Amino acid sequence: AILYLATTVESGGTPMMATFDRARSPHTQTDAQGRFVFTDVPAGKYGLVLDRIQSSYFLKNPKDNSDFLFEPKPGQVLDLGTLVYSSLP
Repeated sequence: AILYLATTVESGGTPMMATFDRARSPHTQTDAQGRFVFTDVPAGKYGLVLDRIQSSYFLKNPKDNSDFLFEPKPGQVLDLGTLVYSSLP
């Protein structure tokens, strides 16, 4: 699967939407076991997007279906843990 980091757009400190550009946004591909790594990610707040070529899907937190947003710090290795979804588009 192809994954992108979508930059969040905020209003008054509240995330309102997330946007990504297939040509410029950080992206990666999962391996056969579904593992993935993003490298050299610019500072910012992001959401995770699953890209299926014709459609893209903003992934929710699989634990509670909340918005899955994270903010990596410069030089930080951010481990999102194991993400288990009952189904994906």
